[in-house]
Amino acid sequence: MSIKIKKSDFPKLYFNKSLNNEHALKCLQIGYNLLYGNQETPEEILQQQMLHKTKTDILSTVSLNSSLTNSRLQNIESKFDSLNIDSKLNNMNDIMQKLFGISNNSYKRGDISEEIIYQLFSTKFKNYSYEKKGHIPHSGDGELTSPNNMKLLVELKNYSHPVPKKEVEKFLYDMNYTGNQFGIFISLQSNIISKKGIQFDTYMKEGKKLFCVFICNAFEELSRIESGILILENIQKFNDIIQQDKKLLDTITDRVNENLLGLNDIVNKLGKMKQQYQDMEKNIKSELDGFYLNIRDYELEVKTKIDQIMKNTLSDLKNIEGETTCKTEWDKIIEQLPKKIKKIIIKLSDILVSKQLLPIYDKKIITLVQNNKPVYYLKLQKEKVILYNKESNFTLEFKSKNLDNSCVLLKTILV
Repeated sequence: MSIKIKKSDFPKLYFNKSLNNEHALKCLQIGYNLLYGNQETPEEILQQQMLHKTKTDILSTVSLNSSLTNSRLQNIESKFDSLNIDSKLNNMNDIMQKLFGISNNSYKRGDISEEIIYQLFSTKFKNYSYEKKGHIPHSGDGELTSPNNMKLLVELKNYSHPVPKKEVEKFLYDMNYTGNQFGIFISLQSNIISKKGIQFDTYMKEGKKLFCVFICNAFEELSRIESGILILENIQKFNDIIQQDKKLLDTITDRVNENLLGLNDIVNKLGKMKQQYQDMEKNIKSELDGFYLNIRDYELEVKTKIDQIMKNTLSDLKNIEGETTCKTEWDKIIEQLPKKIKKIIIKLSDILVSKQLLPIYDKKIITLVQNNKPVYYLKLQKEKVILYNKESNFTLEFKSKNLDNSCVLLKTILV
């Protein structure tokens, strides 16, 4: 015999589009007992079946073991990498502080903090609804409602110093005041007094259990917020059974915080790596800036050297051009001279060319011109040459016999 069970008629017997055979059998047993009699009431049957669940099953469901934590972190990290939410939110916070002085205004800090977390919830928890309640006294900053109707009071702090204990006490008062059994307390940029990284705690207020997750320095790793909500979701699933067994609650609390220590260690290591990266980036940038300045100095030095070389080259070319012209003119004159004084003029011409003294030959007189102006004269005789200056009455005689000594004297005079 087979029974057809339609999802439209019995939606709660389905899980992930598949019929839950165990739940269907329980419903059939309860219906049979109601129709044909049983010493136990349906409520007693349900209670007995729920209590048959062992503590081990509950703990294995609630506990966040290390492998699950690491898996969740890797998944969260990959999603955050693709969205780049972490860096964008951090950059947004830095920019707001620099532009508008938000770090000095708690009211502005609160507005920005709420908007940042609101954007995070909207992106990462699309099936949830978040209602801002900062304008309502004793209602926290907002209330997050999960698909299974878990209501979570949210408190945000954006202090530049550790959040004091009185703020935690106020948060617990607000939870009790609003009737919220679950809450998440988020400090974006600082620690929370007496709390470590991410921490799960339970409190008793007026005979009612309160379940809280505290997250310090959330900006260092925003994925911890998702982990905190995951913890509270699992606690809420088995809340009725947990309330009946105090030891079980203590065990769960210890187990959760034990596993969260591993998560905190990972986050701390990640934070150190980020800081090392930032320090390295800063040092590299500083080194590159210094290197660039050295490059600029050498570029200026190279430009100056090139300008000097060009200037010297032009000057040298001009001198070479002048010497070449002068040498040519001297060669023309030497070809016309008699043999006895030709040797003397050849020796003199080497000195006179270096001083760019251009010769003009006319009837045994060679006029030595410099910058188009006559400065010296050479009188050519049969076996000797006389250098003189009309203005100073200076004369110097050159003969083959003492030619070398006379040339040394000439060099000194023409300096």
